[in-house]
Amino acid sequence: ADADADTDCPDEWVFEGDVAIQPGTCLAWTEESQATMDWYAAVSPEEAQEGDCRDACPEEGEGYCAGIAGLGGRDDWRMPDKDELFNVAQSSPPWDILEEWLWTLDTDANVPDNAWTVKLSDGGATWGKPKEGTELPVRCVSGN
Repeated sequence: ADADADTDCPDEWVFEGDVAIQPGTCLAWTEESQATMDWYAAVSPEEAQEGDCRDACPEEGEGYCAGIAGLGGRDDWRMPDKDELFNVAQSSPPWDILEEWLWTLDTDANVPDNAWTVKLSDGGATWGKPKEGTELPVRCVSGN
């Protein structure tokens, strides 16, 4: 009956230093980035492909999340997808700043020059925003 019986996922948000562990998923989340950036600076080419960027993909760069390797003893930081950020919004995240739109790796299927963003304060509202020229923060995730 308990799908998480073989894991040690907490049943409420737990902080491990600068990292917050999401209940029920064991995903680790960073604080929101201090810097804002456009989508091309935020995402790596591999993450962009995973998010189906089609013909609006970055050609180089490591992405913001790869640049924080080692934080919390983790080396697998990555850009979250739309569903992961939506699920965080549904789980009463413990952070002070929830009003900002946050980048996801997912490209808007109808408008390839836009990427999906999620706003944690509105229960996970989503909005496709232009990848270029839109400066937004990032919240990285670790785990699967």
